[in-house]
Amino acid sequence: MRLAVPSAEIQMRSRTSPLISVMRSPKRVSVTVPDTVMQRLLTHADQQGRSTSNLAAYLLEVALDAMDGKAPIQKRWTGSSQ
Repeated sequence: MRLAVPSAEIQMRSRTSPLISVMRSPKRVSVTVPDTVMQRLLTHADQQGRSTSNLAAYLLEVALDAMDGKAPIQKRWTGSSQ
């Protein structure tokens, strides 16, 4: 797969590989979830002191890592996860 990145943008990047820098920039996604899932997401985000968006991104990353057979991400918060 080849990414179309303007050469000026590549030249502006510092010290990291241009491809890695482009791929590391956050992307937005819109997802429709059932009300019950949203309520659970809000509850857990509140318990963990993080934004709903941040928790959703974290959960997606954990799920994708599990699908790829990667080790789970270590718990970094002190709030209850149940």
